[in-house]
Amino acid sequence: RVGLYTTKNSFLNKIHKGIDVEAKTDGVQVTFENIKPGEYAISLYHDEDNNQTLNTFLKIPTEPYGTSNNAKGKFGPPKWEDAKFVVSDQTVVQNIEL
Repeated sequence: RVGLYTTKNSFLNKIHKGIDVEAKTDGVQVTFENIKPGEYAISLYHDEDNNQTLNTFLKIPTEPYGTSNNAKGKFGPPKWEDAKFVVSDQTVVQNIEL
């Protein structure tokens, strides 16, 4: 499950655009089309049990996840400032590790 976010307030709360894609051991490629210029962030996770939810234990994810810029959180989720990137008229590529 891959989500594209448009603001600090929506990041990890309300997806602007989402894509579900089958996980593969050698990685997957996702393309968001018709994206207007601006700031965005991506969050994704491997929904291993296909329950359409990122499983957690004590609010810590128990399924593989990642965010744009490979931002990591310290004592909580990654911050918008660390995950955001700019979209302009050029193609943007994010390589996100789970």
